[in-house]
Parts: sequence; C-alpha cells; structure tokens
Amino acid sequence: GGGASPRARKGGRAGMGNLDKESMMDKVMELQRQVNALEEERTRLQTEGQRTAQEMSKVLRENEELFKAKGGLTVKGGASANLLHKMKNKVKELEGEVASRDAALKKIKAEVRVTRMNELEV
Repeated sequence: GGGASPRARKGGRAGMGNLDKESMMDKVMELQRQVNALEEERTRLQTEGQRTAQEMSKVLRENEELFKAKGGLTVKGGASANLLHKMKNKVKELEGEVASRDAALKKIKAEVRVTRMNELEV
C-alpha cells in the first residue's frame, strides 16, 4: 500500500494499535475462544428452550385429556395452569437469553474481523 502506516491512522480500535503481531494473534485466539464458548452456550440454551417447549406441549395434551375425561369441567387456577404459566415464562426467558447471546456472539465476531483486518494491515 501507498498510504499512511496503520499505526498513524485515526479511528482504529482503541488499544489495538499498540499491539505487536504476536499480541494481536493472542487477542484473535482469545476472541475465537469466546466465540466458540458463546456458540456452545447458544446451542445449549436453544436445546433447553426446545425441551421446555416440548414439555409444555406434553402438559397441554395431558390437560386436554384430563378435561375430556372429566366431562368438560375446568378448574381455574389449578396446579396445571400454574405450571403452564411458569413454563411459558421459562420459554420467554430462554428466548431472551438466546437473543442476548446471539448479540454478544455477533459483537465478538465483528471484533475478530476487525482484529484480523488490523493484523493484515501490519
């Protein structure tokens, strides 16, 4: 290239401009480990969410069968209604965790790309 040196540039990543190639490689490796850990956590949360949703479906089917067996009588606010409410909240909570993990993963992946780009410029 015929431009200014990467160290003289402004607007680069704060704290990254002073790192030598080895330090940058260490940073890239650390970020990659974080990406891998977050991907594993996201997969675990998605699996847990699916399992909870399946359990909720099972409880709903059982409730329908009980409802039919009792001739259509319903007990409002019973234990199964409480369980269903708890399970729905758990599913929402897990979905929120997955979304936040996805956001964190996206941020780390972007940092890895920036770090690699900075490394290529050196």
